[in-house]
Amino acid sequence: MDLFTKSSFVKINVKGGILSPGTLKEITSAAKKLQVKDLYFGERQNIYLRTYLQVSDIEANKPEFEKFDYEINQQNHPNIISSYVSEDIFTSTNNWLAEGIYKDVLDSFDYSPKCKINIVDNSQGLVPLFTGNLNFISSEQPNFWYLYVKHSSFEGIQCWPELIYTGDIAIIAKALEAELSVNNTVKADLLQLSKILYSSLKINTIPIRNELILPRLRFPNYEGMNKEGENYWLGIYRRSYSFPIEFLEEVAQLCMECKLGAVYLTPFKSLIIKGIKEDDRFKWEKLLGQYGINIRHNISELIWKVRDLDDSAVKLKMFLSKLMDNEDVRTYGLTFSIKTGSMDVASSVIVEKKYEINLFNKIRLLPRYSIYYLSNFDPNRQDPILFSKKVTKFILADDLMILCKKYYAELTRENSLSGTQVEKKESEKEKPSVKHSFQCQECFTIYNEQFGDSSAAVPAGTLFSQLPETWTCPVCEAPKTAFVNKNADKIKVLALGNL
Repeated sequence: MDLFTKSSFVKINVKGGILSPGTLKEITSAAKKLQVKDLYFGERQNIYLRTYLQVSDIEANKPEFEKFDYEINQQNHPNIISSYVSEDIFTSTNNWLAEGIYKDVLDSFDYSPKCKINIVDNSQGLVPLFTGNLNFISSEQPNFWYLYVKHSSFEGIQCWPELIYTGDIAIIAKALEAELSVNNTVKADLLQLSKILYSSLKINTIPIRNELILPRLRFPNYEGMNKEGENYWLGIYRRSYSFPIEFLEEVAQLCMECKLGAVYLTPFKSLIIKGIKEDDRFKWEKLLGQYGINIRHNISELIWKVRDLDDSAVKLKMFLSKLMDNEDVRTYGLTFSIKTGSMDVASSVIVEKKYEINLFNKIRLLPRYSIYYLSNFDPNRQDPILFSKKVTKFILADDLMILCKKYYAELTRENSLSGTQVEKKESEKEKPSVKHSFQCQECFTIYNEQFGDSSAAVPAGTLFSQLPETWTCPVCEAPKTAFVNKNADKIKVLALGNL
């Protein structure tokens, strides 16, 4: 990758964007061994240690990194990202999606995925929904998730035929990744693939009753000292996306003094600290002042996303945001991405940079920019529309300002409130045959025909009517007559094979 030719990097994955203060101190300590002065945060809630040491010198310090999920000059294992950072500070309509749910899901991953995995609340706007290969998106049904698959094996983005149970997210992700890695050169059929995996896995699923409808979300201001209930949360953004080592050490130390259990990374490459008590607010204000950390940037700067460790994209962002700020351009409701290569894009407007050869001036490369916007300027859409093509840097700024005016000219009350309905393709609408579930009226254990009862050597797929009359509940030994047929999508499904 051309952006890494002058320097090397160590990438550390921070699962779900959740980092304990102790681990943060360990990372800063390891970074010092590589003569690193700043940490860079990445778009997938990860951390980069950028160094100008030789790779051999980095390798010599490997023991410093063994406790982390890390790679040296590689991007083979993307970080698992989550919207855990948005819990308790941004409004959510999913009351069931609490801290423990995220932790259970993230802890269940016992391997380093090669696919990009997103675990996201559908009603927040801070963490993108569809930038992964496997996108688990919360549903209105407690403890069940939509799964949207975006992979080279498929055309576009496709929806898994059923909702996935929280406890089985890691299981289906691992199996699906393995299957996709085998068939990555052949266009796969998602419905057929689901049937293949169901035959070998014991996972809990329920039918999809409603298509996923995403609310139209406004851009959440993720910076500053903000009141939330009796406490505060602090969002820290840096123009260069780099954070001084000494400052982060002080952040970790103050978190421990204030008994705060975690710091959180966002896809906007910023830091969030939750649960600051009123009595401790002064300590945080003083720390920010000591290091000259500004937490009141103009909104026109906070809405940009750029490629990780791309200095040229950062400079372009600063150039454009400053021009738009000077011109008092209103950007509320919009987000922007500068795409200079492979990156996750989830924004209203996309600026794509490419080079052209100028044959009349000693054959040199000239940067040109194309601008795209999403239908209805909704970042959750997957249908970019070309606005302007191959313009220069200075015309680019003018075109972006014109596009902002276009957004407001077309904005109506209806489309400002309307959400996005993520419909399935016709080929996805057939569902695997749904087996019935029967619940014991004595202890509420469920017999699911899809899984059978491994404790009684009853194979998966065995209908309840096919069970012998002598069969009893594997938990309380109640007779078969104590079971009643239940609608599987209205109860928490437990596979007897996992008891």
